[in-house]
Amino acid sequence: MLSFDIDKEYEEMNEEELKSEIQSMTKESGLFVAYREVWGRMTNVHPIKNSPSGNLKLDLLLFPTTKLIKRGWKLGAVAVEVKGNTSKDKSNVISQLLDYHNCVFTIENHGKLLVQPSFGVVFPFNATGAAASVLSQAGCGTSTIKRGNMMFLQNGLTRTIEFNRNGDVLKGTLDFISGLKTGNRG
Repeated sequence: MLSFDIDKEYEEMNEEELKSEIQSMTKESGLFVAYREVWGRMTNVHPIKNSPSGNLKLDLLLFPTTKLIKRGWKLGAVAVEVKGNTSKDKSNVISQLLDYHNCVFTIENHGKLLVQPSFGVVFPFNATGAAASVLSQAGCGTSTIKRGNMMFLQNGLTRTIEFNRNGDVLKGTLDFISGLKTGNRG
């Protein structure tokens, strides 16, 4: 069984409080615009067995700002699945993130802008071992906010970005390219 550990700083918060915390962090940083409860439609470009059909609702869609893109962000939009400690089932989060990769989401207040996320994270969790490996292979990861000031997005165990409320990018690859193995894996 794959395991995810909820970040201890957030274990008492419900999902609505967690979503508000992410929106506050991203707005103050000026690096992402966070759209809450965005509806998407499955494209079935890469059909996955037992995936839902029709519409799916994403907790948050983080859209990179020009400020972040100028700093080297190459990943596009980020799908965020929020799982509070009271969530009934955390085991299906990988399936949910994979489904979001097969969705096109509509941002209604921008002329019905269609967005397909290139990266998905579950918040506020840390994944280790097999869970981190499976997430990394799927182009997914975890996210949390530390000490109320620094937000992390990780692909598996690789820090994709770490930023603070002032909008300082503290570290991270800003893409998956620098961490990918190429050529013969044998």
